[in-house]
This record gives sequence, C-alpha cells and structure tokens, in this order.
Amino acid sequence: IDFVGADIPEQIWQSGKHIIISFWHDQLLLMAMGYQGPGSKILISASKDGELIARVMRYFGQQAVRGSSSRGAKAAFKEMVALAKEEVDLVITPDGPKGPRHQLKDGVV
Repeated sequence: IDFVGADIPEQIWQSGKHIIISFWHDQLLLMAMGYQGPGSKILISASKDGELIARVMRYFGQQAVRGSSSRGAKAAFKEMVALAKEEVDLVITPDGPKGPRHQLKDGVV
C-alpha cells in the first residue's frame, strides 16, 4: 500500500488539530483500512444498510454518527458539530448512497 500525501494530515495531527475527511461513498472501506489518525467519527445513514456499514467500520476501529438527509439529519448534524470541538476527525461521504455517484452534494461543504 502506498499512501500518497500522507504527510499532510500527519502534520495537521502533530499540531494538535483535526481534519474533515471526505471519501466517495463506494470507497469508505478504503478509508477505514488506511486511516492512521487519532480517531474518527463517520457520518453513516440510519438505514438498515447503514447499520451494516457501521458494524464493518466498527470492526476497523472507526465510530459512527448515524443520520442522513432522509433520516435523522438534524440530530446527526448537531452531533457532528459538537464532535468538531473534540479530538476526533470527522468523515463524510459527499455523494451519499443514493447518488448520483461521485458527485459532490452540499453536506460536506
């Protein structure tokens, strides 16, 4: 495995700061396997499919915040904002499970 640009988040973490990580929905497993930071919270849908994804992420040591645009969006947003003040990185998939695939939606911004 070759981590290209891994020095950039490493410098941020060493300075005591945290980052917002954005991955395409279909590449979330790669993020979980390759993440080397201090700890993260991943925004994952509150759906049944989201539960499966949250369990897999937990296996890789990642924690989930459950909510999506159609289910629990307001509570999930508030939780992510509160977590931004803690010592964790936030992870968001900008295209979401409903697509369109690899197209940025407003949520990550």
